[in-house]
Amino acid sequence: QDYFVRQRCTPVVREIAFAGGAEARPQPEFLGALGDENLRAVVICPSNPFISIDPILAMPAVREALRACAAPVVAVSPIIGGKAVKGPTAKMMAELGLPVDAAAVARHYGDILNLYVAD
Repeated sequence: QDYFVRQRCTPVVREIAFAGGAEARPQPEFLGALGDENLRAVVICPSNPFISIDPILAMPAVREALRACAAPVVAVSPIIGGKAVKGPTAKMMAELGLPVDAAAVARHYGDILNLYVAD
C-alpha cells in the first residue's frame, strides 16, 4: 500500500519479492475447493500479476493445487493492446524489462495455466 498510496506508484520497480510467501499457508477450504470434483474452472482475473496475483501464487501449496486441479485454470490478460486494463501493470512490466504484452503475462504464469484469454 505504501507504493500505491504514499508513493503513488512513482518509484521504479527493479525487483519484487514476497517475504514469508514460502511459509504462508492458504485456508484449507480454498485448497479443498480447488480439489472439488464439481469445480468447473478456476479463473485468474485480469489483475496485476505481480502485486495482486503473485502474492497468492507465492504459496507453494497454492501453485501445487492449481497444477493438480482437474478443472481448467484460465487467466484473463490484464494487458490489452499494450496497455494495462487498470493500474501500474504496464509500468511495472517495462521497468522489470518485460515486453508489455499479453504473451509476457502468460509466460509469467507459466505451467499453472491450461487456457489464456488475450486480446
